[in-house]
Amino acid sequence: MKVFITGGLRSVGTMVRALGIVDGIGVGSLAAQEPRLAEDILEGRVGGAVRPLALFNNSSGLGVLAAVMQIRQVADGLEPFDLSDPNDVKVLWEVIKGLKRSSEDDGEEVEVVDFPEWTGKVRPYGM
Repeated sequence: MKVFITGGLRSVGTMVRALGIVDGIGVGSLAAQEPRLAEDILEGRVGGAVRPLALFNNSSGLGVLAAVMQIRQVADGLEPFDLSDPNDVKVLWEVIKGLKRSSEDDGEEVEVVDFPEWTGKVRPYGM
């Protein structure tokens, strides 16, 4: 049986030390923010992953929502927005606030369960 650890590891040093205990490291949400992270680590270009601003620095619903949006951007040929950039986080909050709408039946405010589209600045993947 192989044992992997995922979540919470950001520095290469910590990842390497963990490999003394486990067989592999999962970098799913880190890769949503930085799709080239594994390659950059193996090539020695980075010492760790970018640290998102506090509210998105975990696997909470907000962190998962942001990661799905970032993955969608990459799938669409765009660079993902940056959760460590206060301006991008401000745009993300506006997107999240826009997820509420009124129910057509009774006028109550309801939450729309869907992954929103990014409305901030975009740039082609690889740029």
